[in-house]
Amino acid sequence: MSAVTAKAMGFPRAIAHGMWTYARVLGAIGPVTSGPSTSHVWFKKPVLLPGKVDFVIDKGDDQVVAGLRSTRKPETEHPVLTLS
Repeated sequence: MSAVTAKAMGFPRAIAHGMWTYARVLGAIGPVTSGPSTSHVWFKKPVLLPGKVDFVIDKGDDQVVAGLRSTRKPETEHPVLTLS
């Protein structure tokens, strides 16, 4: 979202759209899946632009948990999703 739109919504500067970050995480975990699945997402904090995030993934037996977190402050989570 542009800086103007983001500021109108209360953010300090431009942000990456939440659905884009969700799609990006799904795209990154797609190769580890096998067949149809269901996902759920929680948008914890917006990704401010410019910014750096890390992709994190935890593959369990029946579920994958993945998301983005701040590179500078790893305790700050952005989108977190489950895939089962």
